[in-house]
Amino acid sequence: MTTRQEGARDLRLVLALVFVKLIVSCIILRLGFSHVSDDDYARVVIAQTFAHKPSVDPSGTSWLPFPFWIAGGVFMIAGRSLAVANVLALVQGGLGWGALFLALRRGHLTAWAAWVAAAIGMCLPWNAWLGASIVPEGYVGPLLAAAMILGAKPNAFAAIALLVCSLSRYESWPIAAVIAAHWLVQAARVRNAKWALLSLTSVAGAFAWMAWNHHAHGDALHFFVRVSRYRQNLNLPASAWVERLLLYPLAVLHIMGPVACIATGAAAALVNRQTRALWRVPLGLAAVFLVALIAGELKDGAPTHHPERAVLAIVSVLLAAGVSGWVTLFTIAKRRSAREMLFIGGSAALATCSLAWVVETSRDYPGRSASESRKAQIARGAALSSEVRYQVTPCAYEHFALIAAFGRPEQIEIREPSVRHEPTEQCPYVKMIDGRE
Repeated sequence: MTTRQEGARDLRLVLALVFVKLIVSCIILRLGFSHVSDDDYARVVIAQTFAHKPSVDPSGTSWLPFPFWIAGGVFMIAGRSLAVANVLALVQGGLGWGALFLALRRGHLTAWAAWVAAAIGMCLPWNAWLGASIVPEGYVGPLLAAAMILGAKPNAFAAIALLVCSLSRYESWPIAAVIAAHWLVQAARVRNAKWALLSLTSVAGAFAWMAWNHHAHGDALHFFVRVSRYRQNLNLPASAWVERLLLYPLAVLHIMGPVACIATGAAAALVNRQTRALWRVPLGLAAVFLVALIAGELKDGAPTHHPERAVLAIVSVLLAAGVSGWVTLFTIAKRRSAREMLFIGGSAALATCSLAWVVETSRDYPGRSASESRKAQIARGAALSSEVRYQVTPCAYEHFALIAAFGRPEQIEIREPSVRHEPTEQCPYVKMIDGRE
């Protein structure tokens, strides 16, 4: 098969992967999923504000700016409705998984093995939920995994992926730093200026954000201080150090469920001489990633909720390496008939078990409880008049759903409640600026 034919086949497989991604997202939304937390709607509101009045730092908080630049730019063109945000979420997720497939095709897996690895990861419940909501993890997870898989040698694909990820989620920073250092050593060894530039590109997002924080807040690490202070102010129950140590490793296992059996093939990928060179760096980066998350948790610098959201790239790398390992074992088995029977039978059993687990777990989506439902707020926000300014007093953080559905945050004045409590359908309290209800 010629290079052009391979390229055409890969393009068809990418389109097929995106199509499956859309089907999975539609099924998830049909089951009732709408959001992971109120942060989802807060992000929509910030992007809507950016579309109305662009700025370098749309959130003005510790949140990284790239997702708001993209969503805000789309809102400028297509309008600031929740429907546009939902479509954008599906597109971003599809592009992320397409990028992972293309990364796997760069010498790591055959076309169908790469497609299967990407499809399995994409259909895991947490990836399906995040891929159907307007949060950066929907595309950062697969995109960061793609950069890790291609991190052994300097290349523009991984450098641009790391730039996007490092301006979207903080957990990508340690990986960007390690890859950049690795590339810089290689560049210095052969005196390659292009490689040095790619190394700097991979960490440019992190350095640019620190420079902005120094300019805007007088402290390059202001975002870290803010996140740590926020976590401490939540007065979360004290956890034993062992529990905090195991939080992210257990999150990896929780995401994969029975599909973790596939990831065990990563051991075979490391043992085999042919595949060891391909997976040594990606799996090493996955280990570094996990250690960095654990260190962040111990220092109150990790995400404050849903640890599963931070480890999606690790899961994708493990699954891809696992598929590579199992394919290798199947290929080098000595007895062909026994090999085929074992592989086909085992695959069928695992596929049946995993499919049942995915279907059952997908119904257990976040944001499904009565207190987390935002249907009432969305309906109320959509019914507000576009010609009026309103004052909104939230009960907790449910007001973001109402404002996002309204689509004009500049016409909303938020009044801080004296006490925050669990919201009801009547929350938030809304009145016109002139005082009439």
